[in-house]
Amino acid sequence: MSYWEDRQIIRYKAGEKTINQYYKDLEKAFIQAKKEIQQVIDLFYMRYADENGVTYAKARKLLSKAEIGELKDFIDKVKENMGKYNLDVENMSIKARVTRYEALEKQIDAVLQKLYAVDYEYNGSLTLEQVYKGSYYQTWYNIDQYTGFHKEFAQISPSLIDTYINYPFDGAKFSTRLWKKKAYLQQQLMESMTTMMIQGKHPSTLSKGFAKKFGRSQWEAYRLLHTEASFVMSQATHDVYKEDGVDKYEYIAALDSRTCEICRPLDKKVFDTEDAVTGVNMAPMHALCRCTDAPYYEDTPTAGMKRIARDPETGESYKVPAGMSYDEWHTKYIENDPQKALAELKILHKNGDMEQYKDYKAIFGKDIAESFAEFQDMKYTKVEKWKEVKAEKQSRINQMDFSQMGKLKERLGNKEVRLWYKSQDEKIPNLVDGTKSSREQAIRAFNLRNEYRTQARELMKDKKAREELDRNHKNPSFEQIMEHKKKKYGLTDEEAYQDIIRSSATTNKKYDRIAGVEREEEER
Repeated sequence: MSYWEDRQIIRYKAGEKTINQYYKDLEKAFIQAKKEIQQVIDLFYMRYADENGVTYAKARKLLSKAEIGELKDFIDKVKENMGKYNLDVENMSIKARVTRYEALEKQIDAVLQKLYAVDYEYNGSLTLEQVYKGSYYQTWYNIDQYTGFHKEFAQISPSLIDTYINYPFDGAKFSTRLWKKKAYLQQQLMESMTTMMIQGKHPSTLSKGFAKKFGRSQWEAYRLLHTEASFVMSQATHDVYKEDGVDKYEYIAALDSRTCEICRPLDKKVFDTEDAVTGVNMAPMHALCRCTDAPYYEDTPTAGMKRIARDPETGESYKVPAGMSYDEWHTKYIENDPQKALAELKILHKNGDMEQYKDYKAIFGKDIAESFAEFQDMKYTKVEKWKEVKAEKQSRINQMDFSQMGKLKERLGNKEVRLWYKSQDEKIPNLVDGTKSSREQAIRAFNLRNEYRTQARELMKDKKAREELDRNHKNPSFEQIMEHKKKKYGLTDEEAYQDIIRSSATTNKKYDRIAGVEREEEER
């Protein structure tokens, strides 16, 4: 491996290690925040719940003076734990008239304020500062080692580092994106709370959903930190180039199958230092970019030197000529070898395939590939078998009882959910006891319809559509639907009962069309 490629990769990995070490602490902070919020919700439920849970109407009642005092104590305790950092966060003052729901929201907000202001923004900024300094000094050291003599360099300006940390290289500065993520997480948590109240559920039902939401936020935090670290490392490196008079630099991408289509053609390309632009010819080119660059000197000898590549099939490293670019390596070692090309395909689609495998495993059980590796083999090498499995997927879903679908909650597409819902509704007439009175039959059919509708929404992956349905199309009561049918259509009680029984087995055509179900039936 050439001197510069070796040194710059070591420098990059050192910065990445610093971020990963900090992220371990941030993960713990996220877990603690989730625990504290769950405790807040549990206490809220214990205080205000009755046999019907905590209704939304009950949550909108005003706090008593004593409860307002307790809320102030809670907020003050959070501020105390934040120390000097509470001066920089949003206003957490409490007005004289506060509803129970607003109090809950303020408590959740306070916990998230601490998480994002101290554990994330402040400590994250300190870590990025550390990454900048490490990259800056390491690049100078590498140049000294290469040239054989030491050159004096400028002291790092704290304000310069702060400028880089707050530079909106990706459309918005670090703190702005961070606080947007906080606001989104809080919105998601409060929407879950509202749904819990409307549906009269126990807070224990939120645990799994909260874990997912926090897990997603943790991943987004890592993604943002990694990308920001890549940016400040590049800036530190190029600051040294400018100070030392390095006129040109060479782009370096990893020779492995994880390198993206954006970075592959840039590998080994040489650019003028003065023309370096983040996202154009200088890392990071995108979120989670692993690329770097090195000073380019035309007289640098490369004969006999090597660079490291990784075999996508075995995962083992091997050496290729130092002057070989990514495209040259890919053509020679991957594209001309079907097994290597297949291995790369599996790597590129690993994350999406894993999610797909989880769904198919939940649907087919023992009738699908036993391992993820076998699943990918089927998908990419047994074309006809894969077609058969995909074609059978919906009928398998339709045969499932909701009690068997725990692993499919919030994972199915709108059409898949709609077809399952239709299949359940069609069974309703067979589940109604015809020996009962018309009213009892109608109530049974109506309750089953509402139950299936609620279950279908829990299966929806499309959160926006789910929220719209929950907000604008709440399940009515039996009395409400009876009144509606008698008023709008002039039906008698008996006629309304029969209409409820009849319509329970059919679904709304409008929403069938929206989900694409009607089109599918026409094609059949």
